[in-house]
Amino acid sequence: MIAILVAWMVLIGLPPFSAEDAAEVAGAECRLGCIVGEDGWVSELDRRDVEWLARAVECEAGVYGEWEQSAVAWALAQQLYQWHRRSTGDSPSLAWHHRREGNPSLATVVQSYSSCCSQKWATGGSAYHERITARADYYRNLDWGDIPARSRVFTVNWIEGRYPNETPGIVWWLAHGFEEHAPRETIGPFYVEGPENRGNVYFKIKPTVFWKTWTVRLVPATQEVTL
Repeated sequence: MIAILVAWMVLIGLPPFSAEDAAEVAGAECRLGCIVGEDGWVSELDRRDVEWLARAVECEAGVYGEWEQSAVAWALAQQLYQWHRRSTGDSPSLAWHHRREGNPSLATVVQSYSSCCSQKWATGGSAYHERITARADYYRNLDWGDIPARSRVFTVNWIEGRYPNETPGIVWWLAHGFEEHAPRETIGPFYVEGPENRGNVYFKIKPTVFWKTWTVRLVPATQEVTL
C-alpha cells in the first residue's frame, strides 16, 4: 500500500516525502548536508565531499558566477543519484560514464567526471593532455584555504541550502562552444541564466529528462559550517 501511494504521488507530480524525513529514516545526521533521491536514497556529505565540490565549482564555473556554479553543483549531485539508479538496475548504464560499484560519494563523482579534478587526467593517470593535465595537477592539489573565496563561499552556501535546484535532470556539461562534442546519448544543450559569456552548456540524458526539482534534493547542513 505504501509503495502504491508513493508511486501515485510521483505520478501526479508531488514529492512522496520530505528530504528531511528520508535522511532521518536513513539515520543520517547531515552535519554538512545530505543529498536525497526521490526513492529515499541518501548520501551524507562529509568534509572531503565539500572540498572536492568546491574545487570542481571553481575550475568548472568559478569565473562565470553563481548561476554556473549552481548548475555545476546540482549536475554533480544529480549525477551521483544517477549512479545510484544505475547500480540498482533502475536506469541503464551509459558507455561514457565511469561505472563504479557500491555507493559512491560526491567526491568520487567529482574526480570521475570533472576533468580538472580527475585522477585520470592528472600526472600518472591513464590519459594525458598538456593543458588538461596541468589543470588537473593544479586543482587536485588545492587545499581548502587555497581555493578562491568565491567558490568556497558558494559551496558553503550551497550545502546550507541557499541555492535551490533550478536545473533538474542536468547531469552533464561541456565548455561553451563544444556542444558538437556531446555524446550522442545526451539531450540538449540547455543554458542557464547568467552573463552573456556563458562558460558551459548543459545536458540531460534519457533517464533524467523528466526529473523534477524534487527528484534530487538537499537537506541543508545541520551544523554551522566551519571548514
